[in-house]
Amino acid sequence: MSSTLVEASAYKGKLTNRSWALLPEELVRTIATYFIWDISVTNYCPDQWQARHFWQNQMVYTALRDAQEVERFMRICPQWGAAMETHLFWMHVITLIDPHDTLGAHVWVRNNNSSAPPVKPTPYQHYRNITRFSCFLLYRLP
Repeated sequence: MSSTLVEASAYKGKLTNRSWALLPEELVRTIATYFIWDISVTNYCPDQWQARHFWQNQMVYTALRDAQEVERFMRICPQWGAAMETHLFWMHVITLIDPHDTLGAHVWVRNNNSSAPPVKPTPYQHYRNITRFSCFLLYRLP
């Protein structure tokens, strides 16, 4: 009995079989925030867009470019993808793509059944709905 007590106090409530997939969602979002900051600083942006009148275009370009990288980050494991669906980065991207909220009708998903209430998708799902109804092309340099 005393050996189990000593063993339990050595780990202080932590499990020994934890993996990357079992990280708390808040920690995954914190890791993602640093990842987004790193890719936004190091990724390529055309020099022509440094002019002041291209500011909005540059912001949309960098947001869409970084969104592709974040989607790759979400594929690390399903738990990380689920945690990232509510990251504030997606609200930032949605605001840049649709600053006047003209695609705001896609925030609520209406079911075929009239008695079923409408469902509000996560910010990532809303971003994917907007990009499905939009046309954009990102050129990636080799």
